[in-house]
Amino acid sequence: MPGRWDTSTKHLMSENPEHFIKWLLPAAQFKGKAKHKTPNLNNREIEADNLYAILLFRKLCLVHIEFQSRYDKHMARRMWEYNALATFTYKLPTYSFVIYLKKCKATEPRYIGIFPDGEEVHRFRFSVIELWKIRPEVLKQTGLIGIFPLMVLTQEGKRPAVVEEVINSI
Repeated sequence: MPGRWDTSTKHLMSENPEHFIKWLLPAAQFKGKAKHKTPNLNNREIEADNLYAILLFRKLCLVHIEFQSRYDKHMARRMWEYNALATFTYKLPTYSFVIYLKKCKATEPRYIGIFPDGEEVHRFRFSVIELWKIRPEVLKQTGLIGIFPLMVLTQEGKRPAVVEEVINSI
């Protein structure tokens, strides 16, 4: 069952997904939400938070964005799994981001799968964004109103002046 953060962030993303894409990959051209295809492996269904189609350097790709409000020791593996399934299901290159909404231990931006004999069999990298390490001005300077609500989760973002600025901008 989705929690309040899942529901809120999915709603936020749905309002202006192109602003999130422009923020995360400035050279990308937003094309829309990826058509729903249920990625499954032996009938196991997995649902990623947000999956969008983009054009990057004239090549169709996908962007996968997960929001996290707390530490998950399996996050790197989950990101690899979501990315690999999206890549295979849609037959498109996929880049993944995890955006941490609250201060917590964040996962390392990589997953390395090791076979029992010690041999590395998988290596995967993704981007990690820790909002509490970003100053509100950094998000404001983008001019992307769709991401402005995240300003209240940034470093010093809970100040009344920042909250008022977000409300007035929206």
